[in-house]
Amino acid sequence: MPAVDRPAKMTGALDYDGWERLEHDLFDGAGDAVQKVREHARANGAPPVAFLLAVVQYVLACMPGNVGFDAGMGRGSMNLFIVLLGKPGAGKDRLMRLVRNSVHVFDADTPLKPVSIHLGSGEGVTEALQPPEGLSTARPVLFEASEVGTLHTRLTRQGSTLRGTLLDIYSGNSLGVTNKGQVVVIEEGSYTAGLWVAAQPDKAHLLLDGEDDGFRHRFVWTELLDPGKLPERPENTTRLKSVLAPQQVISGTPVSFPEKVKQYVWQQSHLLAAYGVSGSNTGHRTQTRCKVAAGLALLRSSASVSMDDWRRAGVLMDYSDKVQAFAASYSKDKEIQQEVDRLERKELAQEEKRARDERKFEKFQLRALDLVDAVDDGAPPANWTQFLQTLASRDRPLMKRAAAVLDEMEAVRFSQTDTGAQLVERGPSFHLVLEGMRHRVS
Repeated sequence: MPAVDRPAKMTGALDYDGWERLEHDLFDGAGDAVQKVREHARANGAPPVAFLLAVVQYVLACMPGNVGFDAGMGRGSMNLFIVLLGKPGAGKDRLMRLVRNSVHVFDADTPLKPVSIHLGSGEGVTEALQPPEGLSTARPVLFEASEVGTLHTRLTRQGSTLRGTLLDIYSGNSLGVTNKGQVVVIEEGSYTAGLWVAAQPDKAHLLLDGEDDGFRHRFVWTELLDPGKLPERPENTTRLKSVLAPQQVISGTPVSFPEKVKQYVWQQSHLLAAYGVSGSNTGHRTQTRCKVAAGLALLRSSASVSMDDWRRAGVLMDYSDKVQAFAASYSKDKEIQQEVDRLERKELAQEEKRARDERKFEKFQLRALDLVDAVDDGAPPANWTQFLQTLASRDRPLMKRAAAVLDEMEAVRFSQTDTGAQLVERGPSFHLVLEGMRHRVS
């Protein structure tokens, strides 16, 4: 198969050098678990960065509802939301299918898997997180929205509770739903629920616009791009390392963080609570980084986040910021281009209308000239009043304007009978104007 020349410039949040640095910062020097993610992604034609983020989310989504993390501010939930940004055909659903088929998480010998559920109403989402009768924790759920347009419709529908429900789920708050007249409360710490959303660049604004309730800040963004994609599929097969969930984590002990990270999280919280500002712009960003770091720790079957996990989580968050900014810019540029196109279409339509009106006007002038030309020399002038009566009423004003212009050009002359009828005859420039008009109209 002949090699495909790469374009001089990529369309996305990063250029080629940026992608090289990103991949280096995420994978080079990482442990075996993370290295296997890159190998497995490349072997299956998937973008490694997006695959890593989706794998981290899946591992978190496998955890029972009582599992959480503690980065110095109390228990945090494992509920991670991600956006897969890619053009049509980029392989968003295929990526998540590869994740489901490749990631294996165990509690001792017991497999742990989340239930995949298409995102519906807020009430439906809450009901899906109810613990089974007799149990204190719900089955883990990974919600999916493969069409951002459909999600936007459900979020903005009148009376919809979906947006508020998702905001609560991200934070692991308690949820309430009325079922057959009974109010069912789902306690915090009793459920795990992730959410992935697939979005095309020109529709990403549907997640970015709207209420300033921090909804868009709950997501980690990634593109489905891989400049290092192999031109041919490798013959060797790869497998991800199985994840063995630490027993203390399964039992409810939160995933722990280094003291240095706890101090950073405390400082960010202090800035936000004391002064309304945060070094990372939003408290949700720090919370999300903690979720990603906890997922990276669990990926290597550890109950403790390392500084390396924390650094890699920061790399993913920095990249996410750039992807979100690109998506916003792309949507804005698209909006501007659409407005330019609309104005151009409007201007073109106006030009076409002016051209049609001009052609029609010239045809009416020619009809008036033909009326006069049909009169033999020496014969009485044509009766203009009678001629107007033969026209449709809607055409008479235009014919009168056409005749007025011909009169100004001295192509015709008007006179009036004793009874008030208008007559029309040749003017000094009649033949010259007639010849030119017939040439233009023909």
